[in-house]
Amino acid sequence: MEKCGFTSVEVLSQQGMGPDWLRLYPFFTPDFLDLMFGLLPKERHDDTVLAVFLRGYKR
Repeated sequence: MEKCGFTSVEVLSQQGMGPDWLRLYPFFTPDFLDLMFGLLPKERHDDTVLAVFLRGYKR
């Protein structure tokens, strides 16, 4: 982040994202999500992807 000019970065929150949440965003195709969550055990679905919300301050 320093290369982008940020002098400070703060982690506001972290949240696991399961298949239902990921389908709301166009980052992955429905076919890819079906494959990924079909291969992973159900108990891992809610922590497969971690969303991290940051706040950064520039010079």
